[in-house]
Amino acid sequence: MVLGSLTLSQYVPAWTGAHVFLGHWAQTVDFFTKSDQVTQFYDAATSDTARMDLLTEYGVDFVLAGPAERELGDFNPKERNT
Repeated sequence: MVLGSLTLSQYVPAWTGAHVFLGHWAQTVDFFTKSDQVTQFYDAATSDTARMDLLTEYGVDFVLAGPAERELGDFNPKERNT
């Protein structure tokens, strides 16, 4: 499963065949909650423990970290130990 901003992750299934945490509103269970969780994930104030809990709970294998994700917050995976 792939976690990323809606801007990019809504295209991931078509391009890769992978499942996404947050995709098209009509095809994402509990869309608004997951949208909030994605925003919180990319917020620099969110703890690495909280991020890892989310990734583990939903079985996320890949985290996108491009320009659309940087618009959500200051999270920088290069600065993380996890």
